[in-house]
Amino acid sequence: MESISGKVVGQVVEDQLRFPLAVRLPESLRSNLEQIAGITLTSPGGERLSLLKLTEIREVRGPKLIPREWSKRRIAVQCNVRGRDVGSFIAEAQRRISEQVTSLRDTGWNGAASSKTWSGPANGFW
Repeated sequence: MESISGKVVGQVVEDQLRFPLAVRLPESLRSNLEQIAGITLTSPGGERLSLLKLTEIREVRGPKLIPREWSKRRIAVQCNVRGRDVGSFIAEAQRRISEQVTSLRDTGWNGAASSKTWSGPANGFW
């Protein structure tokens, strides 16, 4: 439910920096299952229904933090390069991954693949 985990609704701009603007329910409503179950929604016809009448409300244990960027999961892969220059390593890694991995599904990870982004000295980030 986006109102519990948060939903990006815009951007905050400070000089050249941009930050996602997210809205979500106050902590007091997010941390209590009874409070969540009592949230009232209004149907297109005007009928008011509690979430409890529409779905099962339960707590599920999972990771404490799932890194996200613009509401999409973010997974970072880091490595240390020894015995060669970083630029040629990145070029070779990009080439080999493009040849061998058509989507993140090919790696055996669950979920839909969205994009691959490279950062480092070869891309002018350092």
